[in-house]
Amino acid sequence: MTLLSYIGISLLFGDGVITPAISFLSAVEGIILIPGFEGTGRNFLVFIAAIIAIILFAVQKKGTEKVAGAFGPLM
Repeated sequence: MTLLSYIGISLLFGDGVITPAISFLSAVEGIILIPGFEGTGRNFLVFIAAIIAIILFAVQKKGTEKVAGAFGPLM
């Protein structure tokens, strides 16, 4: 039972780590669909997604209401 609990907790943590990264990257990849930005390189898109993640997690410790206030209008 302990082993199954460790496996379940590991899967939960893994999902919590990878989900925001995939969400940011897939959202930023939409830039390619905008006319004039078709040639945007993958490295630049990853850089933008990383900047968004860093800003989000830096502000998150101040409270989720501040995060919602900052990112809500953008969404």
